[in-house]
Amino acid sequence: MSSLFIQIPVAEILEPETECCWLKHNDTIITEGCDSLITLSTDNQVSEIVVVLSGFKVAVHEITLAVKKRKQIAPAIAYELEEQLAADLETCYIVYQNLVGKNQYQVAIVDKTWFESLLAVFTNLKLSLSAVTSENILLQIHALEWLLIQTEGYFLLKTPATIYNIDPQNLDYFMQQLAATCPAELAYAGTNPQLKLANIKLVELEQQASLLQLLSINYNSKQSLNFLQGAYTSKTHSKRKIMLILASLSFVGLFAYTGFAWWQQHTLQQQNTALIATRVQIFSQNFPKTKRIIDPLVQMRNQVQKLQQTQPQAGQVISLLAKVARVAGDALQAQTLSLEKLDFSLAKLSLHFTAQSLDIIGDLENSLMQQGLIVNVTSSKAENNQVQAVFILQGQ
Repeated sequence: MSSLFIQIPVAEILEPETECCWLKHNDTIITEGCDSLITLSTDNQVSEIVVVLSGFKVAVHEITLAVKKRKQIAPAIAYELEEQLAADLETCYIVYQNLVGKNQYQVAIVDKTWFESLLAVFTNLKLSLSAVTSENILLQIHALEWLLIQTEGYFLLKTPATIYNIDPQNLDYFMQQLAATCPAELAYAGTNPQLKLANIKLVELEQQASLLQLLSINYNSKQSLNFLQGAYTSKTHSKRKIMLILASLSFVGLFAYTGFAWWQQHTLQQQNTALIATRVQIFSQNFPKTKRIIDPLVQMRNQVQKLQQTQPQAGQVISLLAKVARVAGDALQAQTLSLEKLDFSLAKLSLHFTAQSLDIIGDLENSLMQQGLIVNVTSSKAENNQVQAVFILQGQ
């Protein structure tokens, strides 16, 4: 990912031909220079463009607000600034951000007409901006508490409290006003090593760097105040926000689908476990001498085959059980009907059922009779909200 920082000169009118200093971060490689905006618009290798406005064009304030509702913030800021600004509020473009963990807001003000004309130039050149900020905003996050930077035509002074834009002719007087709080040694970055101040020793930075290097070194898109808010929101930022929303929705959908699939699988496993337990119970009741039950269905089939070989009447058992399974299979599967015990003697099959209602017993009796069987329900009683019945079946 490469980031391009473009410094806007102190000019009343910005044109496509205006020459601007620029700095490009490409991983660990930093390049910089000065070119016209038209030339910069031909660079298609950048993923982020950050425009840096001159501190002379931007006023920055910190305001403490007691409001809690978001919709009250903008009117409260306008009210606080009304007496501090010389210009009419309607001619100003005001942006703000909350300082984390505080009731304080960082507020920046710029001339609205000038700002819109600047954006129009970049739009016409088809340069999609990721952020617009200013020198005084970026300098606030520099690690040094005190720092004097000499730029072309003016000085920038960082103090613990604020950032000052100073005309060169007023530098000595200005520093005298800060003499009580300014340290005896002041970090300095600039092009004039001979610069001297009364009662203050300027200490040049060990590694000389350009203004854009000093400003961009700690740039963080999430922390630095971005002028592209509201109607001026960056299209790139909007696309990223939409992509994040879509990604979040996709994640939620995937999570919900995974949760539903897990629940469905878990339910099927529980039903399968209950069905196996029922089969084992039925097999144990009818073949109590078998101690080891591995697959009750297979073992049941084997036992029935043995029974068919040893007892001539066993074929009748198979025929009767087949007809019972044909009409009672759905109810047994749905667990509204359960087979508790079966006996076969004298060509008659005795079945002990437990059902959830008397209607199920009646439907079963009618269905078995339709299969051509002689059906005799010898007993029927209700117990614990269930009906127990004994069926005696015989083929015709």
